[in-house]
Amino acid sequence: MENNKNTLKVCTGPCGKSKKKAYFSQLSRNPVVYADVCLVCAHEEEMLDFKAQCRDRKLKKQTAEMEKSLRETEEKYASAKKTKKKADLDIKNASTDAFEREYARRILSRKKLLRFVQRFQPNYVAGWIHEDICARLERFLQAVLNGEDPRLMLFMPPRHGKSELASKKFPAWALGLYPQLEIIAASYAVSLPMGFSRAIRGQLRDPAYQKIFPDCKLNPEAQNIEGWQTTEGGMYVPAGVGSGVTGKGANILIIDDPVKDAEEADSETTRESNWDWYGSTAYTRLAPLSGVLVIQTRWHDDDLSGRCIAQMEGLLKEAGELENSLRQDLIKPGMSDAELMVAERVINRNVDQFKEEIDQWEVISYPAIATGEEYKNEDWTVTEEPKSTKSVLLREEGDALHAARFPRGRLMRIKRTLQPRHWSALYQQNPVPDEGMYFKKDMFRYVPNTVDWRGLPVYMAWDLAIGQKESNDYTVGVAGVLDYEDRLHVIDMVRARMDTFEIVEAILDMEKRFSDKAGGCVVGIEVGTLDKAIAPQMNKRMAERRQYLTFDPELKPITDKPMRARPLQGRMTQGMVLFPSPELNPWVETIQHELLRFPGGVNDDIVDALAWLARMVLHAHAPTRPKKSQPKSWKEKLNKYVRNQGKGKDGSGFMGA
Repeated sequence: MENNKNTLKVCTGPCGKSKKKAYFSQLSRNPVVYADVCLVCAHEEEMLDFKAQCRDRKLKKQTAEMEKSLRETEEKYASAKKTKKKADLDIKNASTDAFEREYARRILSRKKLLRFVQRFQPNYVAGWIHEDICARLERFLQAVLNGEDPRLMLFMPPRHGKSELASKKFPAWALGLYPQLEIIAASYAVSLPMGFSRAIRGQLRDPAYQKIFPDCKLNPEAQNIEGWQTTEGGMYVPAGVGSGVTGKGANILIIDDPVKDAEEADSETTRESNWDWYGSTAYTRLAPLSGVLVIQTRWHDDDLSGRCIAQMEGLLKEAGELENSLRQDLIKPGMSDAELMVAERVINRNVDQFKEEIDQWEVISYPAIATGEEYKNEDWTVTEEPKSTKSVLLREEGDALHAARFPRGRLMRIKRTLQPRHWSALYQQNPVPDEGMYFKKDMFRYVPNTVDWRGLPVYMAWDLAIGQKESNDYTVGVAGVLDYEDRLHVIDMVRARMDTFEIVEAILDMEKRFSDKAGGCVVGIEVGTLDKAIAPQMNKRMAERRQYLTFDPELKPITDKPMRARPLQGRMTQGMVLFPSPELNPWVETIQHELLRFPGGVNDDIVDALAWLARMVLHAHAPTRPKKSQPKSWKEKLNKYVRNQGKGKDGSGFMGA
């Protein structure tokens, strides 16, 4: 076949533009036609990249079938070319153009995930969000192959195409390129990944798929929907979150929506079970070259993704503390440049080694409505401010994520229909709305200084973390007083992770701080917790310190935490709970942060302690204001004046002694 120069044609693709370039070349003895590439329908650089790939022997082998078809086409119309019959030449040109377009589509489907999706779903409406997701999944797959152990989280609103791309098309595309991959896909119920398994298996059986990926074929002896294999040793295994996958391995672990609904998300038992499954079952199945992909809509601040993020942030904080500690130990004043260089090398080596032990997640969150300007930077991060001149503006504040399917008006109707908590979590990927859920931001009342509690009864409530499942929770104690208007002032808080001995000492220390000047102190601890957990140690230490406490016997267990906190919510709604200034008391900000996230937050220990405090004062009476002295009558004032008239400044009379 003759080598042709670049030509100009009219695009027959979806754009219909002109100025279409056609590239033709010849490799070895066999001619290879590089398909027409429209500058609008497909980027020119994609075909230029493909030219380099064509020199690879493996790609030559995979394209041999198409080259053979092309040669047959040329032989078929060789006679027509010799006789120069115009009609036959037109037929040949039309056939060659069609072949070139088909060839380009197949190659682009191999190179780009989004092209692969559109190949089998021509009517798929893709926005920038889908292009971004596909590009991140392509990078994720390459990182798996490079042994980088990638960890990727994609948070998206419902019905925006996350499962179609990440759970259906991505595994089929990845297996087509690398049929030896092992993939485990999990969701809140096994029925969902089973549906994905059926769809992906059907994709691999499609003749059109085989033309793109001729090396990826199903193993005829292992095609069960519960787990199937390829002829190259790859496999796909669907599983439910919480179920066993013993004996299976994974180069890619996909977790799609590990939480079913709000009821499961609010269940501490379910969240704990999901976390145990991830750490003890799913994570142990990862192969040496592997990656973890989590796709979900957020439900709770403490869901599986939330715990992974919190764990990462905690370990990165420890890495920072380690670096600071090493700098204090190794870097001293007066060190030479060589000594500083050695010290920096030691510090970096230790910190880098520590960070290698951390699963560092790439967290990509796509809110349904933009809360500010969103820019995509060169390093693939999405920020509210551009990092460089090459940063790309994705959308402005208030713009919909994918207006072609969910325009802003429709999203606003959804927002007005849902509870604020569910809208914030499911559609904005913020499990807790900024204005709060159970406790609202406008409920908080502050006073400039701590109330003068001297002479007033002080109430101290404690929430103890001493159970097996509460080993990572905080023990919290709060102190409060009622003023003369029956307003509850929160005057102190203790919050720490403590063992039984430390808890007893903290309770006694708080009571000691107030008992000397207060008009009495009452300590409130849940009835069952006090008797079973700390009573022996408490009795022993009270005897040793000669400090005896008064306990509130009415704090009976209430397992429903929102119900337990109802009196506190009622008081705060009425503006009858006052906090000291956060500027002078930093612990107040910790209280506000936890209350605004209740019941969807990670911790609720402060809420529990304040709830007990509100219940302790539920039936208490406001203290009586001290009586002022009665004004004296005019006769008493006159007599006092007369008595004082005969005295000097020193108290003596007018007459000297």
